[in-house]
Amino acid sequence: MKRLPLVALALALPSCGLPAGCSGFDDTQIAVSCGDFDAFGNVSAVFEKRCGTIDCHGSMARPLRIYGRQGLRKPIDFNAAKTGDPIQAKLAAEVDAGADQYYPGGDQATTPSELFENYRAVCGLEPELTTLVSQGREQPEVLTVIRKMRLNEKHKGGKIFSKGDPGDKCITVWLTTPKPAPTADAGAKFDPADCNVELSHN
Repeated sequence: MKRLPLVALALALPSCGLPAGCSGFDDTQIAVSCGDFDAFGNVSAVFEKRCGTIDCHGSMARPLRIYGRQGLRKPIDFNAAKTGDPIQAKLAAEVDAGADQYYPGGDQATTPSELFENYRAVCGLEPELTTLVSQGREQPEVLTVIRKMRLNEKHKGGKIFSKGDPGDKCITVWLTTPKPAPTADAGAKFDPADCNVELSHN
């Protein structure tokens, strides 16, 4: 899988220079430094399990939108795929369990496109702060997603992790592990085992 150390996110930013209101939108590409995409599969699985149910962040209404097998599925028009739409055909080709299994709780595992959407959601929620965390210039707790998971900030879903829990380490160490991977004496190093321990909990 291709390494993506930077993610270009197109964000529509309002141009509001006057108190009277906005004059329009500035479509800007923002390069975001984030955790390693090659290691994100384990991290995404934790987000999917702890945050991605359809009553939480597995919802189109959420700014942090999580796709996956147990929650929201990325929309695919299978009929358009059959009639030759190239975008829908590419998405449909990822569904190896069959279209009849592409629903929340079906046999189809999280697809590569859903994984990338989750990566984009996590890294793009607060792109500037995420970049500072990834570069070691800020601590993970400056990020809303970490504060809410630890219930250091009001969170409808309640407390997900305490600081230092396996799931917390899975996400925060992934966010802060330098790329390329650090040497043994360069500080914290991402360990998928932290994610696996979290995923083994009921």
